[in-house]
Amino acid sequence: GDAGLLRATWEILGAKLETDGAIGTPTISTLLPFVWHEGTITLNAVNKSTQVKRFALDYRNNIPIDDLYAFSTTEPTLIRVGRADITCDMDIQFDDTAQYDLFKNGTEFAAKFDFIHTTTPYQLTFEMPKVVYRAAVPNPDRREQIVIPARMEARHDTTDATALKITLINQQASAG
Repeated sequence: GDAGLLRATWEILGAKLETDGAIGTPTISTLLPFVWHEGTITLNAVNKSTQVKRFALDYRNNIPIDDLYAFSTTEPTLIRVGRADITCDMDIQFDDTAQYDLFKNGTEFAAKFDFIHTTTPYQLTFEMPKVVYRAAVPNPDRREQIVIPARMEARHDTTDATALKITLINQQASAG
């Protein structure tokens, strides 16, 4: 199957959708997709690619519905930016005490998820300069492999002026 593919879902709020009237046949790309095994996951400046088994990133802008629409209109008005919630859920294997200590102590650290296609110039990167684990601390009670569901929360980093940076590089453009 395609369980190893990197998948994304986008929900975009927009207004005044217009078309040019001529809808033709779409061109379907034959490029290979980004795949999980070509990714590099860096947590607290340490490569943890083999320890992270799954991850999902969620960005919510939290725009109050009352701020979207003016009275007597069905189209959104000027959108005010809400307090964004950026979370990352992943399954991670603790192979040493360093990640466990970050988890247990609530210490802030940097996280980077980098997917580079090996045969083309394509790259997709998610960088969070400041994250903290937000889940119940596991309590290992025996010597065995421990893979736990870990939730991280991104925090605004005043040095970098961002909580999340997404970079997409393809043959057409590079945008950050």
